[in-house]
Amino acid sequence: MYMENERANGVLEDFRLDFLACWQRLPNKGFLVVLRAAWLALLHFLGSSTLGYVHSPSLFRWALNAYHPTGDYFNAEEGHGVIVPFVVLGLFWWKRKELLAQPLDLWTPGLGLIGVALVLHLLGYFIQQPRLSMVGFFAGVYGIMGWRGGQAGCGQVSFHLFSLLFAFRSGRKFSPLLSLCACWCAGWSSGSRTLCWR
Repeated sequence: MYMENERANGVLEDFRLDFLACWQRLPNKGFLVVLRAAWLALLHFLGSSTLGYVHSPSLFRWALNAYHPTGDYFNAEEGHGVIVPFVVLGLFWWKRKELLAQPLDLWTPGLGLIGVALVLHLLGYFIQQPRLSMVGFFAGVYGIMGWRGGQAGCGQVSFHLFSLLFAFRSGRKFSPLLSLCACWCAGWSSGSRTLCWR
């Protein structure tokens, strides 16, 4: 009888309600959105200085071109890199309650991480190595989350952000090594030190 009287929401309505509840719990939302938007804008408009291969200054366009120049990402050898960021967003959503349960306070070393990320990006930009700028991009995202989410929050998101290393294309010689490094880092950050070595 109780089940019949309870009105069931649809999947999209449940998502909307959960998203709004999570959004309201975040401190300093406006500043966080502006900071992330500025970081993404910097890497979109001044991300890659190698304009001979990709006719766009966007680091993200360069990354898409690195996966497959003609756009056939799903038949490329490393086409999984296009899907991994969405998988990581899904992981964030799946673990949202645990992430929001952490104390969300300012963590000053996060500013240092943002500074290191900016230096890495600028170095990659000036020496025309977009791969180094991609490392700077990931470090910047991690630094912003750490600075605004606190040290405990930074530890909680490290698994998800280390998982983004699987999306990073580094060439045939280094891809297995980078995948092993990403696996080790993700395992280390989640507390399972022997995840990849068995």
